[in-house]
Amino acid sequence: MQIEQALHQYLKANNYPIAQFARDIGIARSHLYKILHGTHSPTLHTVERMSSALDMTLAEFIAMIESPVAVDAE
Repeated sequence: MQIEQALHQYLKANNYPIAQFARDIGIARSHLYKILHGTHSPTLHTVERMSSALDMTLAEFIAMIESPVAVDAE
């Protein structure tokens, strides 16, 4: 899973508004949208702030990103 997919899923599942997440990690909302749309990649420093805002260790955050995408069976 890509970082943008993992973040979208996590933020949506936890009702965490994107604007609030951007404020919590100290970046502009427009920059976060670019990360979420895959047009920009976050720096390591930003990834560390993301994991901290989500109350995860960096290792837990990376594990979340690397986990496979859940697909609903029809």
